[in-house]
Amino acid sequence: MGQVTQFPTNGGELSIQGEQQFAREETLWATEEEIRAWLNEAHPGWIICKERVRHGYTRAQRGERLHFTGKTKPRQGQDGGYYVRRVLCPDCQAVEIVEWWMFVPKRGTKNKIGEARMIHSYPNYIDKNYLAIPGTGRMKTSTLREIIVMETMVGMDLRDIEDEIAAFESERLQVVSAS
Repeated sequence: MGQVTQFPTNGGELSIQGEQQFAREETLWATEEEIRAWLNEAHPGWIICKERVRHGYTRAQRGERLHFTGKTKPRQGQDGGYYVRRVLCPDCQAVEIVEWWMFVPKRGTKNKIGEARMIHSYPNYIDKNYLAIPGTGRMKTSTLREIIVMETMVGMDLRDIEDEIAAFESERLQVVSAS
């Protein structure tokens, strides 16, 4: 068998994967008690967005005109600023997405749009209570869901759940045998 050669590392630097793993391990996660405290104060729409892990912003539809709320100041060497569009999440009503758009005039015209490019977008937290209390850490979606189910199901009789399953299965068998 050949001899194994070990290559030196770059002075102890981490690989990209190592950096990601380190960052994941360094993340401060909220405890179950902290999540329960947040749930007690949360509006139903906030919980929907946290469970879904995204907001339900309405997207632009083909043929629908977008509406803009402002314009940024022009940067050095720029003719005009970017057009600002704000879309509020209809579910939580606590976070809006802010988009910056650049419009390129159509060739040979001054005021007709030929191209549109989104330059930048970011969330703007309108209601700061939507986020967890500072210093408590990030909420894991799985823990949030477990707590919600636990609070709903604790104290229920398992026989009721088993009866519900049996009724569902017998209904399903009747539909299959009828077809």
